[in-house]
Amino acid sequence: MAKDWGGMVAELSEFEDARDFWAYWGFQPWSFQGMAGVYRRVTAVKGALLGEAARFYSDDFIVWRHHGEADSALVYRTWQPVRDVMLHRFVFLVEHGPCPRPRRRAYLLGARGFLEISHYDLGAKGPQSVADLAPLIEKVWEVVQNGPVGSAES
Repeated sequence: MAKDWGGMVAELSEFEDARDFWAYWGFQPWSFQGMAGVYRRVTAVKGALLGEAARFYSDDFIVWRHHGEADSALVYRTWQPVRDVMLHRFVFLVEHGPCPRPRRRAYLLGARGFLEISHYDLGAKGPQSVADLAPLIEKVWEVVQNGPVGSAES
């Protein structure tokens, strides 16, 4: 397991072993430019008196294989908005490594959506912007470190 020190690759491939857990929460495998992790699309529906007024999506990416800040900068520079997706949220996992401040980008002043990039140090409190994903990440980390809860191995 390599860490993000001096440009080395952050490789937390143990997270790949939790495929069933990720699938249960709607995630599927994802890769881009040498990075790897999981992805899911969440649907938000705005209701009105006469029914649905709007529908938009949020894409969550949890990235465990990456080159630290270099890859997060690559995503920041090159990621493009997608029709009807209001938020593209990337969480780069690190183990006891540096966690730069979250970065945000608005596409066309927010009319075409937003990009949000955070780094999450496993076992530490992450940024507020990923508070909904933190329990999932920590649960997978616990399972891959200790084995399934209640298993004979723990």
